[in-house]
Amino acid sequence: MKIKKVVFCVLMLTLSLQSAAFADGFGVYEWSAAGTAMAENYMFGENDPSVLAYNPAQITKLNGSYLSLGTSWVNPATSVKFNGLNGSMLNNGGSSEWDNSYSPAIIPYMYYATKAGKNAWWGVAFFARFGNQIEYDDLWPGRYDTLYSGIKGVTLQPTYAFKVNDKLSAAVGLDINYVGLRMKKAIPAISGATYLGDLRSDVDGNSTNLGWVASLMYDFTP
Repeated sequence: MKIKKVVFCVLMLTLSLQSAAFADGFGVYEWSAAGTAMAENYMFGENDPSVLAYNPAQITKLNGSYLSLGTSWVNPATSVKFNGLNGSMLNNGGSSEWDNSYSPAIIPYMYYATKAGKNAWWGVAFFARFGNQIEYDDLWPGRYDTLYSGIKGVTLQPTYAFKVNDKLSAAVGLDINYVGLRMKKAIPAISGATYLGDLRSDVDGNSTNLGWVASLMYDFTP
C-alpha cells in the first residue's frame, strides 16, 4: 500500500476521537487542511482522499491507496457588555463586561480511499459536520439563557465509487451520524418578591442515525 499523505500525527487523532468534535457554530467545515485553505471549495481536489467529504465521486481520480488524517483546533472567543444592570440580580457578579471561558476544541478527520478494481474504488471517511461549544462564568448576567452550550457530532461514511464511462463517475455511501447535546443554564429561585439564589438546569442527550450520500462527477474536458 502506498501512503500518499499524512497531515498530522496518529497520536493527535487518537486524542481527538476520544473528545469527539466541538466547534464554534453549528456547521463544521474544517474537513481537511487543504480544503480549509481553499475556503472549502475542494470538490475537485486531487491526490487527496479528503474529497470523500466534499465530492465522493472524485476518488475515482486516485490511482492506488491514500490516507489522510489530522485535526483542526478551534477556540471561540466572545466578549459581551451589559449596560444598566448594576445592582440587579442579573449582575450580582458586579462586572459589566464578560468574556467566555477558555474552552478550546479539537475537530478530527480521517480519510482512506483505494482503487479496488479497473473501474471501482472504495473509501471510508470520519469527520465532523456539526459542533458547538461555548461556556461562561456562573455569575454572568446571561446565565438564565445559557452557561454552557455544547454540540458534538461525528460522521462515519463508508463509500463506494465507480466509473460509468471515461467522463462520468458516481459514488454512493452510508452516513452514520452521531450527535450529542448538552446545555446548562441557571434558573432564578424567587419566593414572593425575594430572590433566593440560582438553581441549575443541565440537559444532556445524544442520538445516532443513518443517512446516505451520493455524488456525480463529469469531465467535460481533459
